[in-house]
Amino acid sequence: MNIELESFLKGKVFRMRENIKKIEFIVANSDITLPFVVRAASISRGNPYHNFGHQIGVAEYAMRIAIAENRSRNEVNIVGGGSLVHDAKHNGILDSFDEVNSLEAAEQFMDDDDFKIIHEDREKSVAILRDLIMSTIFANRGKIEDDLAKIIQDADLAHLGQDIFYWLWASMGLIEEFSRQRNKPLSP
Repeated sequence: MNIELESFLKGKVFRMRENIKKIEFIVANSDITLPFVVRAASISRGNPYHNFGHQIGVAEYAMRIAIAENRSRNEVNIVGGGSLVHDAKHNGILDSFDEVNSLEAAEQFMDDDDFKIIHEDREKSVAILRDLIMSTIFANRGKIEDDLAKIIQDADLAHLGQDIFYWLWASMGLIEEFSRQRNKPLSP
């Protein structure tokens, strides 16, 4: 096997193991079910950065922050569920259409039990998810007063503080995503 292929496969296996650990954490520390996670994965775009791996990472970090702040189980459910769908249809374009599309996709894939994890009333669940998803628009950073939205905002950027290898991997994914959106490569 050539070195490039071997390196690529090791990276995929590493990310798969890490994703499994994140999913196990999410399910073990909330009322979010494995079917909810699977449905969230099924609507996610496979772009290089805003993908399901990113969403479960944000969900894990949001839940860890909420738990560290001694938030209620319901609040942990809300930030976890909102994070799992916050970039579900993200195309890598910096405008609110990606977030609106993500909310619409979440409404289509989520069943009544999924919504009840957020709030007993479906309409209230949709409103909560809408506010959380819209809070992740980059222009809204620092402008939202809701504590749960702040948790998701922080979790959405938490990868920036990780080790250099993850930071490089994420940066390369963003460069690829932005290049694809512009239909021409970014220059160094």
